Amino acid sequence: MVYWRLLFFFSLTLITITITITTAQPNFTFSYCVPNTNYSTTTTYVANLKTLFSYLFSAIDSYGFYNAFLGQNSDRVNAIVHCRGDVELGICHSCVNDSTHKLIQVCPNFMETIAWYDYCMLRLN
Repeated sequence: MVYWRLLFFFSLTLITITITITTAQPNFTFSYCVPNTNYSTTTTYVANLKTLFSYLFSAIDSYGFYNAFLGQNSDRVNAIVHCRGDVELGICHSCVNDSTHKLIQVCPNFMETIAWYDYCMLRLN
């Protein structure tokens, strides 16, 4: 009997975590994927994109802005992040972090994209 209760508890916890993660990234207010700018998923570009995304949200300055690039020639990733001026830095970080995850879902394999939430904007080119 105790095992069934534990199994039920862990199942309920797992479902709650899954729902929370799924709803934590709302739809963009606006997004645009530039046509004909696709990249192959096996290129160095992908590695550069993932590396840039991994530290992008934590590198934002106190004004809510960051501009970075990584790589060379066709493997170069350019990213611009900007948060609204009235947004606290912690909220800005969270917004940009959500944007990096959501942008890959909304514009998969696009090298040039732009997306807005209410609090921040992320642009790749």
